Amino acid sequence: MTKLPPKRSRKPQERKKPSKATFDKARRKKLEGDLDKLWAQIVRKIWCEKCGWPGCQYPSSQSHHFYHKAHGLRARWNLDNGICLDFYHHIQRVHRQGDTEPIRDAIIDKIGNDRFEQLKIDVQGIWKPTIQELEVLREDFAARLSSQLDPDTYDDLDRILEEAGI
Repeated sequence: MTKLPPKRSRKPQERKKPSKATFDKARRKKLEGDLDKLWAQIVRKIWCEKCGWPGCQYPSSQSHHFYHKAHGLRARWNLDNGICLDFYHHIQRVHRQGDTEPIRDAIIDKIGNDRFEQLKIDVQGIWKPTIQELEVLREDFAARLSSQLDPDTYDDLDRILEEAGI
């Protein structure tokens, strides 16, 4: 009969204390998720929860970025960059067929040509926001959603941060 080796006693491993960078990363991810949800809610409010596709009056539950949010964080949370679409126009017409001219025209009708031209410039910029800047933006979005600010008027992000003293 073979003898089994004696059991080794395991010392409880000490857990490393999470670093400040770990907390900051988690905080940033939470803020970005909050901002995405608030952005979508404000866009739906701006478009009165109706599809922005020309001639369509169906209710809409989907917010769409005209310039993809991968263009940079300035495009991701820019309220001028959003439109409300119903499922058919969002998925079938825009994403599958690539038909974006009607929504571009609807956005221009809503915000005007000057703001649309400024949007084209803004989305090209690189912006790496601090946690404090993300918090200020979240507060601004929350105020817009609670109707303390008119959601239809998009204030320049730089002005919002300047007023907050950042």
